Amino acid sequence: MWSRLLLTLSFVAFLSPPAFVQEPVFRNFGVEEGLPSSEVYHVFQDSRGFIWFGTDMGVSRYDGAEFQNFDLEDGLTDNTVFEIYEDHRGRIWFLTLTLELAYYQKGTITPYAHNDKIREITGTTRRVYQKSSFTVDSSGSLYLAIKTTGLYRIDSAGRVKKLDNTSSKDMEAFEIEDRLLIPKTSSIHTVHDDLILHSNGIRRHYRTDSFPKKPIHRAYGLKRGRRKLIYFDRHLLEFKGTDIQGFRRHGEVVWLGSDQNDRIWLGTTKGAVVYERFTLKAKTKRYLKDFTVSSVLQDHEGGVWFTTLHNGVFYAPNFQIETYTTGEGLASGTIEELASDSGGGIWLGYSEPRVGRLKDNRFIHYSVPHRAGQPGIACMYYDHYRKRLWLGRWERLFYLDLNKSHGRVKSSPGQKQLKSIYAKGKEYWLGATQDLLHYDGDKRVYSSVASHQFSHQTEALYHKSDTLFVGTLEGLWAYAGEQYHHLGGENDLLYHRITNIEPGGGGLLLGTRGAGLLIRKGGEIYQITQQEGLISNSIKTITTWDDFIWLATNRGISRVKLKDLEKGDYEVFNLSKYNGLPSPEINDIEVRDSFLYVASNEGLTCFNMKRVGPNSYAPRVYVKNIKVNQQDTVIKNTYHLEPDQNFLTLQYKGLSYRQTGHLKYQYRMLGLDSSWQETRRRVKSFTTLPPGHYIFQVKASNEDGIWSRQPLTLEFFIAKPYWQTWWFISLMVVGVSGLVWGLVHYRIRMIKRRRQLIQNINEYKQKMLRQQMNPHFIFNTLNSIQYFLLDDDTSSSLTYLSKFAKLMRIVLDNSQQTFISIEEEIRGLRLYLELEALRFEDSFDYDIIIDEDINTFEYKIPALLLQPYVENSIRHGLLHKKGRGYLKVSMTKGEDCLLCMIEDNGIGRKKANEIKMNQGAFQQSLGSKITEDRMDILNSLYNNEIDIKYVDLQDERGDATGTRVEITLPFVF
Repeated sequence: MWSRLLLTLSFVAFLSPPAFVQEPVFRNFGVEEGLPSSEVYHVFQDSRGFIWFGTDMGVSRYDGAEFQNFDLEDGLTDNTVFEIYEDHRGRIWFLTLTLELAYYQKGTITPYAHNDKIREITGTTRRVYQKSSFTVDSSGSLYLAIKTTGLYRIDSAGRVKKLDNTSSKDMEAFEIEDRLLIPKTSSIHTVHDDLILHSNGIRRHYRTDSFPKKPIHRAYGLKRGRRKLIYFDRHLLEFKGTDIQGFRRHGEVVWLGSDQNDRIWLGTTKGAVVYERFTLKAKTKRYLKDFTVSSVLQDHEGGVWFTTLHNGVFYAPNFQIETYTTGEGLASGTIEELASDSGGGIWLGYSEPRVGRLKDNRFIHYSVPHRAGQPGIACMYYDHYRKRLWLGRWERLFYLDLNKSHGRVKSSPGQKQLKSIYAKGKEYWLGATQDLLHYDGDKRVYSSVASHQFSHQTEALYHKSDTLFVGTLEGLWAYAGEQYHHLGGENDLLYHRITNIEPGGGGLLLGTRGAGLLIRKGGEIYQITQQEGLISNSIKTITTWDDFIWLATNRGISRVKLKDLEKGDYEVFNLSKYNGLPSPEINDIEVRDSFLYVASNEGLTCFNMKRVGPNSYAPRVYVKNIKVNQQDTVIKNTYHLEPDQNFLTLQYKGLSYRQTGHLKYQYRMLGLDSSWQETRRRVKSFTTLPPGHYIFQVKASNEDGIWSRQPLTLEFFIAKPYWQTWWFISLMVVGVSGLVWGLVHYRIRMIKRRRQLIQNINEYKQKMLRQQMNPHFIFNTLNSIQYFLLDDDTSSSLTYLSKFAKLMRIVLDNSQQTFISIEEEIRGLRLYLELEALRFEDSFDYDIIIDEDINTFEYKIPALLLQPYVENSIRHGLLHKKGRGYLKVSMTKGEDCLLCMIEDNGIGRKKANEIKMNQGAFQQSLGSKITEDRMDILNSLYNNEIDIKYVDLQDERGDATGTRVEITLPFVF
């Protein structure tokens, strides 16, 4: 059946007369969107970024999300507003049907102070003014051109002067700073043979009677530096310097203006005409030809606004992006596939069984063999080698032979349910839902199912060297050497569904369904996703141009420029419906020269890739409303609030007209937090703010991530309650301080008196204890002298007596002081030990060891501290020892103390106590008791801890080998 189905080209050449003109995507605003009327006369953008519309039902201000409408009740002199203008002081002026003016400033519309002068000039008969008919100069003077009366100047004091003459044959034009005003005072049936131009006090005369003219009652002027355009009598004249550069005839022109790209715009009864440069020699285009366009504006973002007299406002977000629809020659609105041929044409595969070719703005369409109810083109590929357009449909493969000017759409060997086509030379590969086929010419030479049982839905093919890369639902395969190898082993990302394969970026570019863009380069896999800026992670088609990678997705188009993949350095720019695409769902893209063609369900879009880029305009933010404690308040920059006015609600809006209400914002409240917080909400509340100084800042980002250059800033000063004011606090501080000072002073006096009394008592006790030490020591010493005399040992008695005299002198000196140096204490202790050694006939040895780090002359200790413990060691430890005894006195320096140790090798404390009990003399040593009392007094007196520890020394069997006394003294004496 299919072999008999050869359909001749049912080619219906839909050629436009002489060619189709595509238009940008427009958004239409009318009464339902918030305009007060569909009859709109003028559009204007002020210096803050707001868009204003003059209508027959008042004036409207648009912020990208809402219209704010003003009428007579708000201060206008009439509801019909023909023209809007901003002066040097930022006042927005409105000219109404009554020829009376009003201006908007700081949220209020105020009638012009000298409207009464205008009423005197016009009298009872008021004819419609000329467009671009008034201006306000830097001195505040108003210049007003009235159609049948002339040009008048009204200065700030209300003085009136007429500036033009009244000759019916002359057309006059006046340069007033940056404006060109043309009063038209003659009859509407009169043509003008002369033009008089007034510039900086110079009057120039031009003869125009050689131009074939027809009378018309409108005249407009446009000034751009030294260049000027004047429209009158159905002619548009171009001036440069002192010469007329040229003229063009035009029909009914209702508005004349220019934009920031130096283009000339004419509003006419049959749409808007644009000259692509500021010269009448430039090419022209016509837009919205079915509407009467009353004015045109290009806003700060590059979008273009058109007002119409019956159909509201049209807005094109990007005039560089234009679209063909069925009205411009498409056979159908839905285009699935695109391809470019060698002859400069773009091929379109429709959702119905039809293809079309676009070249030089002309369309030729071809029908493809099909059965009733079957879908359109599933895949399409232009074979540059054979000059064939391959057409894949679900049921079969077809081709269009372009070597013949009137060729046929023929069927070709292939497989049903085709998904992808790739041709190289005379060979081509077909990817189907269950097979991969290879043809050499018209002969099938390979089937993946038959040869390798490889049965996968093939969505993308690319051949490089000896390897065929196959994109499937299960990821990326490589077919080489008669074997299939899944490349997921290189990286798990290659298991994602591959929708497109293209060379680029120094390797392979892989489009995926859900994993964004993958780049296989040098054995590495790099990934770019929405997190890195892509508009979507589901990519349908990839194409490259220059250094850019263009990606078609289900949400729009992403443009990627790679810089340094290893460092993750690349730029991403996105195009969506906000930027001028007719639909966010893109089916295919194709490059021809420097133009990108875009297939969608809403037609064929194309644009010059050199002229489309990120929106560099940084949106400004304005305050819509401020509430204090849930109550609306006047909007201003600085607020001084009472302590209980601490609940703030701030409503703000970024001025952007492409993304309307979808901007991102960053805000912070200095005084609470200095870090920026990101949000998409346009309102922020702060509750229970404490008293203080706060600065609220907010900025907005456009669709390409450009943030406001300067944040909107509002200051809030919340006063403190009286009990937190400086004078109240000072008064309370002085009062409380006086009271506290009195109490503290009284308490200190009482404490000092008590401490002095305790100190006197303790010092008295200390002296008493020291005095008790003297007789105790003398008593023990005299006992020793008595022992020598009774033994008739005169020599020893004399020696002992001599040493005793020295010791007594030292003891008497030291007993007069509470603290003495270590040197003085050791000197007395050494004499005492010598005496005791003589007394006990050298039955023990002793050593006094002082750490070298201790300055014995600098450090002080309590007087007569060590002698009682040395005495105990001798009398109770060494006296009863069998064999020779040994006593060691040592001092070492710790981190914050002195450690004194008295160690003997006597019988130990347990044995000594037993001897005392057997002798019936069990009582504590008097010297030790006095010393311990002294330690308690010193500890309480100086708030320090003198620590005394007794250590019983034992051998391995547990037998006593002596006693050690450890005394810890802090460095405070």
